[in-house]
Amino acid sequence: MFIKGDVQMEILARRFGKKIKLPPTVQIKREILLRWLADQTEIEAAEVNKDRFEKQRGVDLKAGR
Repeated sequence: MFIKGDVQMEILARRFGKKIKLPPTVQIKREILLRWLADQTEIEAAEVNKDRFEKQRGVDLKAGR
């Protein structure tokens, strides 16, 4: 017995009579998580560099007075 959503998914999962392999939900969630973590590490690295630059700039400004 199919519910309307299941029928639509079954139709979407087939193309010209051949079943299309869809990735499992866990794999999709894992890929999203890995991309998010990569973005977070880039953001954190940028913040560290910004802090270093601001501290160095503050020292340079004090030395220039």
